[in-house]
Amino acid sequence: METIVIFSVFLLITFTVYFSVIFFLDKFVISMKLSDINIVSYNYYIQIGVFCLLGSVLFISGILSNDPFFTETSLYSRVHAYSAFLISMIFFSLFMWIYTKLFSELSIPKISYLEELDTKSMSIFLYLIVIVDVLLCIYIYFGLEEIPLVELLSGDIKKAAILRIQNQQSFNGIKILYNVFAKYYVPSVAIVLFFINKIMGYPCKWLFRISFVLAIVFLLHDTQKAPVLDFLLTLLLIQIFVRGFNKKYIMYVVYIILFSIILYSFAKGIGFNQLEYLLYRVGRRIFVSQIAGMFLSFEYFPAYETFHYTLQGAPEFILKLVGLDDVNSARDIMLKIEGNALELGVMNSYYMSGAWASYGYLGFILGPFIVSLNYFLIHKLLFLYRSYLFIGIPLYFLFLVKLVFTADFKLFAFFTCLIIPFIFYFGFIFSHIFSKFIYNIFKIN
Repeated sequence: METIVIFSVFLLITFTVYFSVIFFLDKFVISMKLSDINIVSYNYYIQIGVFCLLGSVLFISGILSNDPFFTETSLYSRVHAYSAFLISMIFFSLFMWIYTKLFSELSIPKISYLEELDTKSMSIFLYLIVIVDVLLCIYIYFGLEEIPLVELLSGDIKKAAILRIQNQQSFNGIKILYNVFAKYYVPSVAIVLFFINKIMGYPCKWLFRISFVLAIVFLLHDTQKAPVLDFLLTLLLIQIFVRGFNKKYIMYVVYIILFSIILYSFAKGIGFNQLEYLLYRVGRRIFVSQIAGMFLSFEYFPAYETFHYTLQGAPEFILKLVGLDDVNSARDIMLKIEGNALELGVMNSYYMSGAWASYGYLGFILGPFIVSLNYFLIHKLLFLYRSYLFIGIPLYFLFLVKLVFTADFKLFAFFTCLIIPFIFYFGFIFSHIFSKFIYNIFKIN
């Protein structure tokens, strides 16, 4: 009974802070209506509301007393982590408000702003990006000695899990193409084509189908479930953005949830005859595992140990100058707990996990300051040119679901997460300009 009372008190405190922050953001920063989905509302409603809110209360109230992650943390660490979680929500909203006052307000462009596309030069642009898409996939698969999905289908779950991590390092080719470029380029082509075809009515149905199949196969080959779900969710969010919220979208969400449960059970080798166990694993994965890394970080990385992680996320040439490897606090936590991070992958966590590991108490302010600035700049960058909204809008929703609060703080620390949207946005714009140039040459001839 006492535990339930404590749980209720902390739940009340958490929800009070959470909804107060949402009210503040809606009034002074950007619309937080469910129909006006944006990089701020998505993170607060999905990343915090679904993945972090309940888990944080479960940790601090002690209801998870038998959970392996809970037993690894002390009361002192749990109190600090919970406080950091609440403080980060408040500071994030304040910093976002400051940026809007110093620079300009945040808003999502209207569909009416979209300019009519030139049919012939657009055809060259679409064929160009799809051809690069196909060639990139061929290059990646020729560079892989073994494919994790094949091992999973053959029944070797453990080997598939190990290959998923090792393939990123043992790829026989240009590693940045595999680890970074292909990871974002392949789904982004399908998403841009979806927007142009379905939303703007441009006839590129077959090109979209080709890119869609390539994206699904590519995202599934290393057995990770989240990238596929992010991809499908991006398509759904674009549909909602343009058409408005429809009740049938609730069914789409249900389908995505069911699909994710099937994928999860398949990947973990859990049969549907073990339904109770399956639901426990899925529930724990959603409500506990996403926030657990933050509580464990406050246990293993007190302020006096943070010097080792202060350069998390720094460019490789900076790390080499000071003689450091690319450290990862989340991976080190898993090594402390399990001793074999290769088999388990990287632990998900709220961004304050890495902020604390890197900067100690300074991370309480520096974490939300850096993350909010990254989001502000991404929002401004992808809507920079009105004539290229047909590129900016789909890419905005792609990165909206990828660069989230539960991503590793190292993605934000040195603004490295800005580089990828920057490259892709201006890369697609350059491709479109190049396509116009090619069309004009043929037209003159």
